[in-house]
Amino acid sequence: MTPSLVIAVLIAAAALVLIGFAISALVQLKKTLVNVDTLVVNLNEKLSPLLNDLQDTVKQVNDELGQFDQVVRTVGNIGDKVSTTTRMVHEIVSSPLIRAVSISAGAKEAIKKLVGR
Repeated sequence: MTPSLVIAVLIAAAALVLIGFAISALVQLKKTLVNVDTLVVNLNEKLSPLLNDLQDTVKQVNDELGQFDQVVRTVGNIGDKVSTTTRMVHEIVSSPLIRAVSISAGAKEAIKKLVGR
C-alpha cells in the first residue's frame, strides 16, 4: 500500500465517521422538531379557549367598571345637591336669625335704659 492510498483510506474513514455524526445529529434534530411541532399544536388547542375566557372576563370587567363609573357620578351629583341644599338653608336661616338676635339685643338694651331711668 502506498502512502497516498493509506491517506485516502483514512480520509474516507474520517468522512464516514463525520457523516455518521451528521446523520445522528440530523435524526435528533428531526425528533426535536417533531416534539416542538406537537407542543405548538397542544398550545394552540389549550390556549384558544383560555384566550376566549380571558376576553369574556375582560368584557365583564369593563361592563362592571362602566356601572361603577355611573354609581360614582351619581354619588357626586348627590354630594353636589347636598352641598347646594346646605348652602341654601344656611342663607335662608342665618340672615333672619342674625336679624332676630340683633333686634333682641337692641330691645334688651332699650328695656335696660328705660327701666334703669
